[in-house]
Amino acid sequence: RMMLTAGLSSTKRYIDYHEQVHACLPKDTHHHLPFIGVHPKYQSKGYGRMLMQVIEGICRESPLSSGIGLDTG
Repeated sequence: RMMLTAGLSSTKRYIDYHEQVHACLPKDTHHHLPFIGVHPKYQSKGYGRMLMQVIEGICRESPLSSGIGLDTG
């Protein structure tokens, strides 16, 4: 489906990128945050930091998680 809307070349680049990111992730059980963003109107107000603190807390509380992998693109 992606190939029909984004084209073959873009789809191949995305798949290559995704495979490279996956190869860098921890092998142990972990949380994975594929992306995070804050609307420009709300940037520089600490909201991104607050979001990450909540996510870090969730990961710390999870007995099976060894941490979090963040894909910043």
